[in-house]
Amino acid sequence: MKKAVSSIAFLMCLSCQFSWADDTETYFRFTIDSRQELEILTKMVSIDNVIGDTVFAYAGRSELPALQKLGYDYTILPHPGSLIRPRMSSSISEMQTWDAYPSYGTYVAMMYQFQADFPDLCSIHNIGSSVMGRDILFARITDNADIEENEPEVMYTSTMHGDETTGFVLMLRLIDSLLNGYGTDSLITRLVDSCEIWINPLANPDGSYRNYDEAILIPTRWNAYDVDLNRNFPDPKDGNHPDGREWQPETICMMNLAEAHNFVISANFHGGAEVVNYPWDTWAPLHADDNWFIDISRLYADSAQYYSPEGYFTDLNNGITNGYAWYRISGGRQDYMNWWHGCREVSIEISEVKFLPADQLPAFWIYNRVSLLDYLENSLYGIKGIVSDAFTGGPVAAMVTVIGHDFDHSEVSTDPDVGDYHRMIESGTYDLLFTSPGYMDHTEYSLSVSEEDATIVNVTMQPLSEDPYLTIDSLISNAIIPGDTAAVKIKLKNTGAGNGYYINGVIWSGDTQITITQSASSFPDIQAEGGTGMSDDAYEFFVAPECPDNHSIAFRLFLDAYGDYVDTIDFMMHVGEKFVFYFDDFSLNRGWSGLGESGEWTIGPCTGGAGSDASGGPDPASDYTVGEINYVLGNDLGADTGGDYNSNLAVTDWAESPVFDCSNSVGVRLTFFQWLGIDDPLYDHAALQVFDGSTWITVFENETSLDESSWSEQSYNLSDYADGNADFQFRFGIGPTNDYIQYCGWNIDDIELSAYGSYLFEYPAMSYVPTEISDSLEWPDSSVQNVRVYNTGDDSLQIRFFSSCSWLSFDKDQHNIAAGNSLDMPITIYSKGLVAGLYSGFINFVSNDTAFSNDSIPANLTVTGEFTCGDADGDGNVNMPDILHVIAYLYKGGVAPEPVAAADVNGDGSINMLDILYLIAYLYKGGPDPDCP
Repeated sequence: MKKAVSSIAFLMCLSCQFSWADDTETYFRFTIDSRQELEILTKMVSIDNVIGDTVFAYAGRSELPALQKLGYDYTILPHPGSLIRPRMSSSISEMQTWDAYPSYGTYVAMMYQFQADFPDLCSIHNIGSSVMGRDILFARITDNADIEENEPEVMYTSTMHGDETTGFVLMLRLIDSLLNGYGTDSLITRLVDSCEIWINPLANPDGSYRNYDEAILIPTRWNAYDVDLNRNFPDPKDGNHPDGREWQPETICMMNLAEAHNFVISANFHGGAEVVNYPWDTWAPLHADDNWFIDISRLYADSAQYYSPEGYFTDLNNGITNGYAWYRISGGRQDYMNWWHGCREVSIEISEVKFLPADQLPAFWIYNRVSLLDYLENSLYGIKGIVSDAFTGGPVAAMVTVIGHDFDHSEVSTDPDVGDYHRMIESGTYDLLFTSPGYMDHTEYSLSVSEEDATIVNVTMQPLSEDPYLTIDSLISNAIIPGDTAAVKIKLKNTGAGNGYYINGVIWSGDTQITITQSASSFPDIQAEGGTGMSDDAYEFFVAPECPDNHSIAFRLFLDAYGDYVDTIDFMMHVGEKFVFYFDDFSLNRGWSGLGESGEWTIGPCTGGAGSDASGGPDPASDYTVGEINYVLGNDLGADTGGDYNSNLAVTDWAESPVFDCSNSVGVRLTFFQWLGIDDPLYDHAALQVFDGSTWITVFENETSLDESSWSEQSYNLSDYADGNADFQFRFGIGPTNDYIQYCGWNIDDIELSAYGSYLFEYPAMSYVPTEISDSLEWPDSSVQNVRVYNTGDDSLQIRFFSSCSWLSFDKDQHNIAAGNSLDMPITIYSKGLVAGLYSGFINFVSNDTAFSNDSIPANLTVTGEFTCGDADGDGNVNMPDILHVIAYLYKGGVAPEPVAAADVNGDGSINMLDILYLIAYLYKGGPDPDCP
């Protein structure tokens, strides 16, 4: 048990440890029992490092008492900023050997001198001021400093924590090296010619120059308002203000810069360890480009190790780590840049000593120089190009998505000023989707990417017309039967850029099997870019009595609308009623795969599981069609604390249907009932996909959080994917998920696939012997009888047995019997626990044979023989152990008497304390004999 130090001694330590005026920032260490404690601790203190079970952290006066109340012992450590008095320089000339730290004035002068000396390559940008009014400066370096070009924007920043100063001087030296090496160093020249490089050496000037502009004297981690800037950004998991503080001026500067630019790769330099930290920091699910992040992190670490003495840059996984795996932080800039801006940012801990002695700075430059340049070079690889308007040739602000790969905001966007995009990705073959409001979607297929190479793909996007663009969304009609009049209402969808007003539609058909009796209808106004509207009236047509079933009728819809809009749309309808070719109430597993695994997909009974974190409602307690078979498909159907989907699913886990041959089917429609609980798609994901014969296509994914508390019917027209498809499938997905809260997930019941046309069915054909089970047993004997099930059909027979009779025992799992095979089902019959008499019941079963989908086998048992009244433990004697057996049964959850009636010694029809007293009186006080019923 942790024990807190006394508050008096604790405050005395504080008073003697530090000397700056406000005396608020304390550096200390403590131990934890479990890494799960960090989930709470990271919100209380600013964690700096975790080594094994030892946590190093910063805290202020208001934070330490709260930590103390939790029972943690502290060891107060010297503040990292108090360990040295560094060599300072007060002029640019004194910085030429790079073995000193500049005064604040010298730093600012150096930045603007870079611009003065290299005006064609460098411009200095003051993006705002710190709390104390110091400048936040960036050097922008590119071959054409005044022109926005088709180049990746890349960014380095350092010393966001004011006492982590190594990167401060290394970034100044990097600026100097890029400018002076241009034209002579081939890699530097390539980077400056091909990239737009932004470098901010000092992100927290108030922390570094806490006391004086002239010297870095006892620098602090926090800014002047005692805020850890690397906990002050919006967080994907914990929202806009995860630290409970307002955005600081320094934070706002960085956010505004990120909003105004399109940084594709960046790094934030820290100190206190020697490791590249890649995303995510806030949760365990991995980034979509996790393998790529590992590769570039490994490259940085390997190069740093090569140019340094043994032992440098080897922390954690030999110099690299996933952020969350190290320790969780919330509100870090790394996750902010990756989540909200599609950037690829890492945090690089560049020196184990935070406040490095100045004479060691030249050595650390040697260690990291090549790594710093190579990291920026990553921006030149992958897939890149320009997205432009097909008519004007101007740049398009588009989102670029790697199909089947991107999730959790890993998509990238074009720079709206130029239209260029830069999608860094590991080697492979990818399909890219380009989307932009006001433009038709554009897809590029089978793009091959090689390591350390660039695939150039320029895209032109077609603008949507400013007019409406109307298509048929769905048709709603009664059955189209020969000899009857059919009525159909048409639902239109407007995917154009203009609203649809005063819409009218007329249908026509040249089919001789029908006569149109109501051809015209108007439509409500339909909003642009996705609005829908149903025809005000039904269109009607008479079907000739001699019209054959499954006849296809071709129609043309003539449309006109305000603004001289006219269009025609062709559509088909089919004579005859749709037939259901697949129905699944999950009383059996009819060929689903993907069950179990990390998504905990299960076919099983509803239990109303409420989950373990009280988020969202529970699972259903019964299936949609209430009956004896209470089975559904869902995620974790367990009772008690079960019911919720798993946290930290890194990828989507799928429950996949069997394959359906829809070669001769048209108008395929999927309907089912769902009960779905899922958190916001920022965190958790649920999806439905269909297989069109070559590709899985998403037809549903949650756009918001859902917390359903009843069954709802869902219906999808899958004609575009299933009609004529010999390999049609569909699947339900859960994940990726985070570790914050979990809802009940999917619950699915009564799935139905319907279509017009024909479907090649194969059926099982079931028979069984005997058709009735009966036996006569003397108590307490048992017997075994076999039920033999035959399958004489041409498809696999699926069958599962169940019964409410306690005296019958058998395997209740599902059995699959291949065509032409049989199964012997042993049935054990017990008389133990029963009194003499006749017992009747049923062995029920469900199967996929439509002739025996739900049926039962009668079962009868005659029990003869007598048990000994009072012999509760069944050993043949009536004695003290029988009294103890009844006591244990009644009050301690013990085993029931065999049979229970053997303990009803007073014959009143119940077992209670009176029977115990009766036995005591019989055995020890000459009472009457036991008299069981």
